[in-house]
Amino acid sequence: MREKSKRGSTHVVQHPKLVGRYFIQPPIEHPPECLYKWCRTHRRTDDWGKTITVRINRLSIFPHDEMKSVGYAAEVKKYEEKKLRDAVEQARLKNEALAAAVTFGTLCDMYRHYQKEQGKRYDRDRYRIDVIEEFIGRSRDAASIGLDDADALSSHLRLKRGTAQETINRYLNTLIAVLNHGKAKRKIHIMVSKPCAVRRRRKEEDREHSRVFKWTCSLVPRWIVTSASR
Repeated sequence: MREKSKRGSTHVVQHPKLVGRYFIQPPIEHPPECLYKWCRTHRRTDDWGKTITVRINRLSIFPHDEMKSVGYAAEVKKYEEKKLRDAVEQARLKNEALAAAVTFGTLCDMYRHYQKEQGKRYDRDRYRIDVIEEFIGRSRDAASIGLDDADALSSHLRLKRGTAQETINRYLNTLIAVLNHGKAKRKIHIMVSKPCAVRRRRKEEDREHSRVFKWTCSLVPRWIVTSASR
């Protein structure tokens, strides 16, 4: 391909074999720490802190109109560079959030220390804290834990361990206590009051069972019910 000399640096070229077909080749500035695939494979180690320029080659959406292709090349350059800068900024914010995040393991350790310091029944809650911590994970961002996790913990205890509902409620109360203690210490900004989702689902299952039972009884002939009542 050759660049149109009369257009100077408009970054519009014409294919030498396809007469009248215009391509755009705008130089795209890739910012430092760029996440683009080309940068990951082609940047040298000492180039990650620099802005580098990579020229793209793309068929114009106006392949037969040179003037419109010039405008399209400028739009592509502006759009691609903004997309690269936004990706770098989002990655930076995510890394900062991960670095500042309080893990669930940290909250568990704080709650253990609080129970020992205040003379609480740590011997009673120790096993439950260990089980909850293992299920949710020590490295989990504590601020991301919610009622869905309480529901998942309840299902895990009931289906995998065969735990009774009263004991499950104790586990859920311990989880709530760990999270609320973290909020009281200003480590996280969430607070769970009760495992509403778990209890609501159980009530819905009980209501559904009741409806099925009533519907089944309605199919029994009247004389059988009367006979049985005698």
